[in-house]
Amino acid sequence: MIPQPVIEASRLFLEPFKESDIQDIFDYASDEEMTKYVHWYAHKTVQDSKTFYDWIISSTNSERGKIFYVFAISSVLNWVVC
Repeated sequence: MIPQPVIEASRLFLEPFKESDIQDIFDYASDEEMTKYVHWYAHKTVQDSKTFYDWIISSTNSERGKIFYVFAISSVLNWVVC
């Protein structure tokens, strides 16, 4: 197994999602202006975002040859922009 890396640059971090990110996910995923540019509908409840988070956790695969990661994008100011 290859652990999901944290990738650091001068102004942002790519890191695994944490359960504490669910509210941040909801904050951007419930914005209908933002979601008109993606292939999914705006989240109506925090539970929608929790369901998405659960999908991320269940889909992450660290097995060689089958690696699949979803990263949270955080700025150096420590806010998640995903």
